[in-house]
Amino acid sequence: MPLDGLISGATNYKAHILFPKAGDDSELPLTIQFDSDFEGFGFDLPQPVGKAADVALLVKGDIRFLPGGEVIESNGFAENRIAWQLAFNRVDEDWDFDRGVVTLGGDVMEPAATRGRHIRGHTGVVRLQDWLSLSRSGEKKVGAADRIRSIDLVVDDLYIIAQHLKGHRVRVDRSAHDWLVQLDGDDVVGSVFVPYDFGSDRAMVLNMEKLRLPGDATDDGGTTTIDPRTLPPITLSAAEFAFGDRYIGAIEVTMEKSADGLIASNFVSKDDSFEIVGTGRWLADEFGPLGSHSYVTATLTSTNVEQTMSRLNYQPGIVSDDMVMQLELDWPGGPRAEFFDVLDGDVRLNFGNGQLEEVEPGAGRVFGLMSLSALERRLSFDFRDVFNKGFGFDKIAGTFRIDGGKIYTCDLSLEGPAADIGIVGEADLANRTYNQTAIVSANVGATLPIVGAVVAGPQVAAVLLIVSQIFKKPLRQVGQVYYGIAGSWDVPTVDSTNSAAFVASGELASCLTANE
Repeated sequence: MPLDGLISGATNYKAHILFPKAGDDSELPLTIQFDSDFEGFGFDLPQPVGKAADVALLVKGDIRFLPGGEVIESNGFAENRIAWQLAFNRVDEDWDFDRGVVTLGGDVMEPAATRGRHIRGHTGVVRLQDWLSLSRSGEKKVGAADRIRSIDLVVDDLYIIAQHLKGHRVRVDRSAHDWLVQLDGDDVVGSVFVPYDFGSDRAMVLNMEKLRLPGDATDDGGTTTIDPRTLPPITLSAAEFAFGDRYIGAIEVTMEKSADGLIASNFVSKDDSFEIVGTGRWLADEFGPLGSHSYVTATLTSTNVEQTMSRLNYQPGIVSDDMVMQLELDWPGGPRAEFFDVLDGDVRLNFGNGQLEEVEPGAGRVFGLMSLSALERRLSFDFRDVFNKGFGFDKIAGTFRIDGGKIYTCDLSLEGPAADIGIVGEADLANRTYNQTAIVSANVGATLPIVGAVVAGPQVAAVLLIVSQIFKKPLRQVGQVYYGIAGSWDVPTVDSTNSAAFVASGELASCLTANE
């Protein structure tokens, strides 16, 4: 067994040697029965097999030397519910592993029908990367993984390629050039062909019915570091794909291998109400905190905004059949569900005409604007003194600069028959807070309370400059109302304010600096 350097220490044991009776026609084997608590004996192996030297583990088993001197067999079990049946053959003058079954979780064991190691049963924790590191350790020509012929395990907590999958059945079989891996659980259903040699041009192929990447790659909530240069080319086809609870429909992606990592020259995702088309890169970054960096350029087109936002796990707030979102994003690490607090990039958003819907009863008449500043929750505030129920709009548009998880906008605008609305300022993705100001300007036939209605003083030039960026046209200087938007995303505070606060929000977002 390829265990050099993986076992250490010494332990007491008890052994019974059973000799065959001389002249016995049954040809019983010479048998050694043993038991030990293995205290003082350490296994430097990953979960669920590893054991520290100072931890006791009751183990009982036997070793049988079959008549003829060509076969040695061993059966046994440990109190951690691991059992084994192993067979070794002599080839010329050397002994080598032939076949065997290892079961986890106390399941009934069946003998191995084919050569190699077969792993069966139910276990708690498996970290794939830890086991892969043993597969070619040291200078051995044959690693531990090369002995495996098949795996059929139910794993409570499986950590695999920066993902934490709970309660999945994993089946693994050898083929001529690849491992065939089949997964079945709440997050992943499908097959993966994994090449034996990641350094070859042979691709990893994923044919999935469902592929949901929940993230949370370690049991303490951290992120596993993966060098994309060590991965093979990847071809992905999934009928349903998701990052966490954000479902983006059926996806087709081909990632080619480059000197710096993986590059997707084109990917397409289609759902009932939207389509995403784009490109992506996952490249090594030796100076980055996670050793790699991801880049995505994409365009999302929706024909049903309410349904689209629901699928993407954003609370809707807008009813429209026309939305185009253009994204150019990057973040440290690889593809994962939660990266908002370290996100950088630019986003351009456009809605065609539609309706702002009202939220749950008790919240009053609410103007809910689906702003990228909110991301996970709608930006909601009370306009009972401005609008009647059912406020329609002609268009919503805006551009957003994302820097280190903070989103800045200088031109988020809504234009409608009743009023025009502009928003400038910042949203903090890490702390989930707002620091923004909205300007509301009534159109013909609408009335607004006279709060900060006349722009005056040193702010007048700055206000007019920011307003020109938002609406690309001058607004009425009478009948404007300012609202400050602050506090948490869950319960934002929206209060009447003035032009000075509007200018301060514009300065926070560098709206004036960009035009100096």
